[in-house]
Amino acid sequence: MTPSSESCVIRDAARPSLELNLPDGEGFAPLPPLVPLSAMIERSRQLRHWFPQGIPSPEERWRAKSEWPFVL
Repeated sequence: MTPSSESCVIRDAARPSLELNLPDGEGFAPLPPLVPLSAMIERSRQLRHWFPQGIPSPEERWRAKSEWPFVL
């Protein structure tokens, strides 16, 4: 049986390669697709129509579901 001090020795391992292995296909784009400004404005209008008071936060959604108030 080896002593615990010998079993905890850090062994020299080969360093990982720093080369990135990214796909190089025709459809590959490193950035997300660009959305036209008109589409962004339309989506913003839809969100305001669906949520006129704004999108509730997770805490607000939890409070709306909960029957009992949390009191310390």
